[in-house]
Amino acid sequence: TVKDMTQPEIMNFARSTVATAGQEAAGPVDTSYGAILKQMRDPNMRRGLALAMKVLTSVGAQNKDK
Repeated sequence: TVKDMTQPEIMNFARSTVATAGQEAAGPVDTSYGAILKQMRDPNMRRGLALAMKVLTSVGAQNKDK
């Protein structure tokens, strides 16, 4: 697992994700339903959400016996 996590692609992805999250968290966030629905028109947003849901599904499946 450690070997997989230290691959350059994974490290670059993690670094980029943390940097972007830090920048986005610094500014105001519109959490209205309209703003959220507007964001869903963005293909990158839909792809990111689909990937996050896939990961969460995997996590849930691993822990369902507990």
